[in-house]
Amino acid sequence: MKEKIRLTINGHGVEAEAGSTVLQVARQNDIYIPTLCYNEVLKPIESCRLCVVQVEGEPHFQASCGTEVQEGMVVTTDSEEIQQTRKLMLELLLKEHYGDCIAPCQLTCPAGIDIQGYIALISQGKYIEALKLIRERLPMPLTIGRVCPHFCEYKCNRNLVEEPININHLKRFVADYEMHSGKRNPPPLAEFSGRKVAIIGGGPAGLSAAHYLRRLGHGSTIFDAMPALGGMLRYGIPEYRLPKKILDWEIDGILELGNIEVKLGVKWGEDFTIESLRQEGYDAFLLAIGAWDTRKLGIVGEDLQGVWSGVDFLVDLTLEKPIEMGKNIAIIGGGNVAIDAARNSVRMGADTVTIIYRRSRDEMPASPEEIHGAEEEGVKFHFLAAPVRLFGSNGMVEKLEYVKMELGEPDASGRRRPVPMEGSETLIPVDMVIAAIGQFPDLSPVESDKAVEGIPTTRWNTFGADEDSLYTGLDGVFTGGDVYRGPETVVGALADGRKVAMAIHLYLRDKEVHGEAKPFNILKGDLEAIEKEQFTTKVSSASRELMPELEPSVRIKGNDQIELGLSEEGALREADRCLSCGCMDAFDCRLRRFAFEFGVETTTRLLPQVAFDEISTRDSHQFIALDPNKCIRCRQCYEACTYFQCSDGIDFEDTPNLNTNCVSCGLCLDLCPTGALEERISEGKPGPFHYEQVETFCPHCGCGCNLVLNIKGDTLFTVTTRTTAAPSYGHTCRQGRFDSFDYLSSPERLKSPLVKKDGKLVEASWDEALELVATEFKRLHQEHGPHSLAAIGSPRATNEANYLLQKIFRAQLGCNNLDYPAGQSQQATLTGLAKTLGTGAMTSSLNEIEKAEVIFALGNQIEENNPIVATALRRASRTHDNRLITVSSAEVELGRFAEPAFIIPKEHQLDFLQSLIKLLLELKLYDKDFVAANTNGIATLEKSLAQVDHLETVARADILPSTFEELARTLAAAASVAFVYSEDLTADANGAGKVEAIANVAMLTGRLGQPQSGVYPLYRHINAQGAMDMGMSPTCYPGHVSLSDLKNNDRFSKVWSAQLPDSPGFRYRETIEAAHQQKVKGLFLMGENPIATEPEREKIQEALKQVEFLVVQDMFLTQSGELADVVLPSTAFTEQEGTLTNTERRIQKLRPALTAPNGPLPDWRILADLLNRLDPGTSYADAQSVYQEIIELVPFYEGLTYDRLEEGGRQWPYTEQHSSGMLTLDDLKKPLEFAAGD
Repeated sequence: MKEKIRLTINGHGVEAEAGSTVLQVARQNDIYIPTLCYNEVLKPIESCRLCVVQVEGEPHFQASCGTEVQEGMVVTTDSEEIQQTRKLMLELLLKEHYGDCIAPCQLTCPAGIDIQGYIALISQGKYIEALKLIRERLPMPLTIGRVCPHFCEYKCNRNLVEEPININHLKRFVADYEMHSGKRNPPPLAEFSGRKVAIIGGGPAGLSAAHYLRRLGHGSTIFDAMPALGGMLRYGIPEYRLPKKILDWEIDGILELGNIEVKLGVKWGEDFTIESLRQEGYDAFLLAIGAWDTRKLGIVGEDLQGVWSGVDFLVDLTLEKPIEMGKNIAIIGGGNVAIDAARNSVRMGADTVTIIYRRSRDEMPASPEEIHGAEEEGVKFHFLAAPVRLFGSNGMVEKLEYVKMELGEPDASGRRRPVPMEGSETLIPVDMVIAAIGQFPDLSPVESDKAVEGIPTTRWNTFGADEDSLYTGLDGVFTGGDVYRGPETVVGALADGRKVAMAIHLYLRDKEVHGEAKPFNILKGDLEAIEKEQFTTKVSSASRELMPELEPSVRIKGNDQIELGLSEEGALREADRCLSCGCMDAFDCRLRRFAFEFGVETTTRLLPQVAFDEISTRDSHQFIALDPNKCIRCRQCYEACTYFQCSDGIDFEDTPNLNTNCVSCGLCLDLCPTGALEERISEGKPGPFHYEQVETFCPHCGCGCNLVLNIKGDTLFTVTTRTTAAPSYGHTCRQGRFDSFDYLSSPERLKSPLVKKDGKLVEASWDEALELVATEFKRLHQEHGPHSLAAIGSPRATNEANYLLQKIFRAQLGCNNLDYPAGQSQQATLTGLAKTLGTGAMTSSLNEIEKAEVIFALGNQIEENNPIVATALRRASRTHDNRLITVSSAEVELGRFAEPAFIIPKEHQLDFLQSLIKLLLELKLYDKDFVAANTNGIATLEKSLAQVDHLETVARADILPSTFEELARTLAAAASVAFVYSEDLTADANGAGKVEAIANVAMLTGRLGQPQSGVYPLYRHINAQGAMDMGMSPTCYPGHVSLSDLKNNDRFSKVWSAQLPDSPGFRYRETIEAAHQQKVKGLFLMGENPIATEPEREKIQEALKQVEFLVVQDMFLTQSGELADVVLPSTAFTEQEGTLTNTERRIQKLRPALTAPNGPLPDWRILADLLNRLDPGTSYADAQSVYQEIIELVPFYEGLTYDRLEEGGRQWPYTEQHSSGMLTLDDLKKPLEFAAGD
């Protein structure tokens, strides 16, 4: 036990183990110290210096990650000086960091929509997910997709290649997709709080606020003076741009969220006041009344008949009021209201429509598309012209006089000020003039409402408020939209609605009201400053997808929607043009997070440190994208690859470079604190996204590593892991991280049961398929007896599935013909270890292996089948300087790290082990005290080895006798020894003998029942141990109960209410042979495709053809399934619940992470339904009920309830007092039994 010392941190005394670092002790005591280059699995690197602390007596700050604690040490982790130092460190790191944290399009968007994210989802065909992502920031994409000025497109980096992405119309595409489907996708709603907000104004800001308030759990009432909701969306935007049925559909979607009331035709200041609403019990108030008043022209003749304001004209059109239209119409102004008035006038039959604008075309605030559309429809434009007088007769306007202008110096808006030109007066005939030169809010209700007395106003006649929260400063009174910002954009008003909802949410919870925090961003710069080669060298030129439109000659005849919408093919093409400019690590980047935490200002770095042509050469890894311009030189990737993974896959010269040694474990991705190393997405655009994370386990091998599935919607995007979770503690392999889940979205997955009719497999219902299986198996049982039936289970299927399959065949069909591929190899371990140690499983935990002083590793396939164990063995040798000894039949990669690496042919490996035992005995190198106290049979063992000649063995293997003796002495002298072997070692006829020999050596060394020692069998498949535990064996029932012990064990017959078979059944290969000989008439094949995966495939294929009734249960129509009479479609690993037991005896709980497609069922459910047809009195509600029966029947699963499996699973056997995972001598056989050699 390590010495304990006392020290003081931030004035508090703490206790720590000697040798610990300040950072470790701080974390143990929940004291926060930031760090970018530290990770628990690595030695301190001290490159970022962000973790500096002050140690009393030291002249300089110390890196806490590398400073060991000392008795009496006094440490300060937080002070103004320390904070400033950390900030300086960050600023220095950022000087070398080149990239866009967030894409320029998103930064430009007033609503801050994750544009890159939703385009990425579109590129992958995830349209509803794209829509949901948009609605996180903007609730009305149907509307905004038709009227947005799309400022984002002007900042799109694709402009540097050719044309910007059609961002807005992609937004509209996904919104249209939902509407055309007829199915709404409402957002998640917080539980209703009972608080209600009065929203004054039913325009975009008010509707948006109602939407987000409801999402946050609050109700609202919208008060509006007009007869319908929508504000200027309804009354200011023409039908041909925004059809009312589309607006209504979107508004209805907001109201359907519930707890949103609407009161129409009521005016603030006349029908109610804020004061009266407060008395009615409203908790907060949003003033979002818009800007409906219009600015006057201020010229003579403005009061003549035929002179309209643009707003009044558009409102009356919407309300279908009679309007006496002129034939020669002049529109004054250059905004979208002016354009809308002009285009409406064309549709209402005007002969000439002329827009008069006092600046040039380039200064027009209207969108270029609207200007172009107006020109196509025949609208004329007089630029640089300002009206000065209107003439009329009989009170009707007849002429308009304007003067020509020229542009002078810029004004406050940044645009050049128009200046009149002398003598340029011009008269044009008009009989209608529409003035659209600006709007402003009507603030008169304030005068009659004491509750808002003193509300701040501006010189633009708008309400004043805090720009981040829109809080006016009056108790509970907020504002937003045009009444706050003036008549700007719909997208700005919608953004205000969300912003103010967030602030009101704080207010309603009695929190300090503030705006959303603005994260740190680093920028590459404006389009003019960016080196376009970084984009032009990556992509080929591709034309922008244009919005299909009605022809001008057609559209001017009515109000049909002009823009018809992108096709799905067009949307996919356009989404594929996206350059994905923002960093893929934006949501997880620790550098960005700390920059925000320490108040580093957003910076722009104009020049990269590594040339783009060099990056394109270096960035070639299949799974990992490299951007050295984002590297901060923390070196974690290099250190981890060299000393933790020990693959030497990364060279580091100033920045990292992945070489051909890389094994694609993904560890560098997890450690990189920036976006220098990111996962490469193979299909579609990469995001990034905020993921839902579901913890599960890797299905690749018997280690069952902890995995985190990163899911967006119902799609798995990436796989990561947790550094604190057993059994892998932050480590994965290529298969687990990149290769194990590709099949999930395969179109080849089965969607319904298949039944063979007239020689062909056709779709059938579940009832038909399962009834046929039950009927046929009962028939074959009656006609040919139970021995004519067999089942092949799977070490990849869950415990529940394997348990039910063997129960069906034993309890209902009276048959022990049960096994699975590789069952013989794993049965050798079960038999050999049970015979010697009393347990058929690993005696300790995987994480103990690398700690052993000596590791004796046998077999050829540790690296191939169990990569994380191979890594642990390399790490033990290189990093921990422990001794690795390997035995294999051919050269293996691990041999490079071994001392020595023995090459022993398979047929001589048992002789090798027996010779080693004999040498240990002859030299009396064994632990005599341990053997005497804990074992039985050593004399018999010695006698059985009398004919073994170890000198002949070593000579045959070309091993020096001194080397062999040194091996024996090393094993005998080591304080701890781990005996590790891969599944291939036991795959021959001598498999059980080799296991017994390994156990004998372990007993002789006395290294059992203690930490860092033991016997470690490794399995190729995730649930090989579980399959054995569940009795998927011709000779063992669940719980490793042998057939010979069945008579003394009546719990199975009691629980199953059946007379059980007690004669051995066929093993896997015997089943195939019996099928070939037509002795097996009915065969159930679950989750395996032996034609494709096993040796002698042609023989297996012929054998399956001979089976009278073949049932295959699988996700796909495999080669074996094509021969079946019934195919039962099962769900995927990530779509079902259940348990698995890995190679270290850890029972792990599966969590459904994805929704299974309609049709397939979980393996356990299929078998439970089949069992119910064979035994109608048996039923299971869920996988947990099956598992509950398992723990009643399997003694060493006792106590391992579902609840106890939540956090990473538990190893059997389990008790409250003993849960370390190591089998002590009390857990093993008493006494241990030496197995005599043959």
